[in-house]
Amino acid sequence: MAAAPKIGVVNFPRVLQKFKLIKTEQAALGKRFMPQGKQIIATRKTLLKDVKTLRNTSAIKISKRKELAKVALFDQQKLRNMQVNLQRELLAAQNKSLVKILSRVKKAIAVVAKREKFDLILTQSGVAYYPNQIDVTKLVIAQLSK
Repeated sequence: MAAAPKIGVVNFPRVLQKFKLIKTEQAALGKRFMPQGKQIIATRKTLLKDVKTLRNTSAIKISKRKELAKVALFDQQKLRNMQVNLQRELLAAQNKSLVKILSRVKKAIAVVAKREKFDLILTQSGVAYYPNQIDVTKLVIAQLSK
């Protein structure tokens, strides 16, 4: 008769919460995209200034008013393009970072599974009940800390 398979369970959110690489990646993304964020804020301030000037210029010539409207429209389009580009670039960088993080977690789970001779390790979210003895979360977190 074959032995029963050894099964473990891992609390994936807790592993991610304790994984230091996530904070490092978040800080790197923040540092990388901060200049673009500041540029967007500056462009938004310029746009708001242009719009305020337009609203308060009832006594100026129509030609000057049209010129101000063109500038405001240009700033609005520039702001929209900057926001879209930042979102696109940030999403791509976040996805790349996530792939890197998940790969490291998966490798750590595999190392724990082999070392502890588990046949199967499931995520906690997919298991309705399990005894604490088969929870390998702490082992995975320790493996990631190495």
